[in-house]
Amino acid sequence: MLGHRHHRQLGLVDQSGLESLNLHLSGDAGMIVTTLAQIEQMGACQVSAGGHVSVDLEPSSDIALHSWQLPVEGLSKWYEVVDILNVQHGLTRTATPNSMHLHFRSRKVWNETSSDLQVTVWNGRGVLSDFPLLFEEDPEINNTLIDASIEIAACAVALQQVLLQQGIIRSISATDRWLTLSVRIDDVPPEAAVDMFSSEYGPGTATALPDGSGSLLRFRVPLEHTPPEMLRILEHPCTESGTLIPNGWMSISPIPVEIYDGIVYDQPAKLPAQLESLNAVVLGAGGLGSWAAPLLAQGVELANFDLTLIDGDDAVDEHNLNRQVLYKESDIGFPKATQSAERLASLFGECSSIRGIHSRLESNHIFEPEDIHELDTISLDCLFDDYSDTTSEQIKIALKEMDVGLACLDNMNSRTLFNRACIDRDAIFINGGGEAFEGLVEILDSNVCMTCRYGEESARSREVISCQEVGTRPVASIVTTTAWTGAMQAALALLASAERRELLSADWFKGLDFNMGRIQPRVIGRLPWIQGNCNSHA
Repeated sequence: MLGHRHHRQLGLVDQSGLESLNLHLSGDAGMIVTTLAQIEQMGACQVSAGGHVSVDLEPSSDIALHSWQLPVEGLSKWYEVVDILNVQHGLTRTATPNSMHLHFRSRKVWNETSSDLQVTVWNGRGVLSDFPLLFEEDPEINNTLIDASIEIAACAVALQQVLLQQGIIRSISATDRWLTLSVRIDDVPPEAAVDMFSSEYGPGTATALPDGSGSLLRFRVPLEHTPPEMLRILEHPCTESGTLIPNGWMSISPIPVEIYDGIVYDQPAKLPAQLESLNAVVLGAGGLGSWAAPLLAQGVELANFDLTLIDGDDAVDEHNLNRQVLYKESDIGFPKATQSAERLASLFGECSSIRGIHSRLESNHIFEPEDIHELDTISLDCLFDDYSDTTSEQIKIALKEMDVGLACLDNMNSRTLFNRACIDRDAIFINGGGEAFEGLVEILDSNVCMTCRYGEESARSREVISCQEVGTRPVASIVTTTAWTGAMQAALALLASAERRELLSADWFKGLDFNMGRIQPRVIGRLPWIQGNCNSHA
């Protein structure tokens, strides 16, 4: 296990409690693999810590649909997973005493069984319940373009329920933690102390001692030079055991579900099995983008699927691996844009085109130079007429040709630029965000842009809120939030694309919130004081 892999979640959960979890999984093989992949990412159910995962599956069960989420590529049968991960997680077939039982029902496995939690996915719908769902009429279950997305989102919510029910969520989250070398210096003021002492880790900071007799000088030790065990000695309280489903069930997907007295009253809905074609741009290949991009591919005919990933991060960090599903240890130190594109090409080689562009999105990618006024994101293209930037041309072409754009990054200003690009090019815009145990997904159409939704100051904010060490405000992150949000972005993108082509006949929510795991429809509208035309629209 990597030393700082779980750094971003240490302030959210009791990591020791997570590692000692005992779970029993049964039902649909695909959702079992998805759940196991998320267990693996968050470091749960470790045999070395007294944890265990037991799985009631036949060794020959097919797992191909969701196997891309596992840390080893090319697996297609359950026995292959057992051979690789049994030492870490157990993976026996018989449940251990006091294990929590999760049962998964889907279009492939529809059998009922008694369990602590039930995850049921059918026809684009998903429900978490503590009882087996009964239906007014047996549903005719068909494949849909959002099946993979809903299954991943449902498994994320189920694991969030496990965390809550087992009481291992911190009552007050800690965004970050680090090790500091402190030095007391007598008879020297802070300004002089900073000048007198140096470190290979960079300059220190100094404050005066309370009695004025000297200074206290501090140097922050970089994460890569910090012993991991030092960051786990800090303890703070967890919430009491709770539940996401006080009424016994909760709908997870954008397509609403009606349940009365434990019986599902299924409403007619028409969803295609796949889109015939799609050209998508994913801005941000980190937590959200690494989940959304492959799920878009699974909802489209691959021969007609064009995908561009744009990301400015210079390197995958070790602590990204607790939730950014496309990356492995071998990707650390390389740009996310190129590594994600390479991984997706290996998974979906039949795609028409997959490209990764290592760059930020800037104003000159969206506007013509003469139209840029008082925008502070300007590249060399705007300063020198003779400067040839191949990357900028690639971005401009991708934006021109896109059908749908997914904003999967931390920077609000870049989201706003991307939103404007989608408005000007009549492309569908899917906004998403996730931090700690809070996530959101929403479609902003031509009537609501980032500016009239969030206000000029927020929409243009350039604060670096990031999962990277360079961020001015680091983000605490865990896979349950990240997987749900990225999966829902893909689902909304696919549904909106199908609706635009008149292939969809169903009521569905254009936005959803993930609030500590509770899924609720999200109201999408302008700020009340913004009336009439918005200047940020085309």
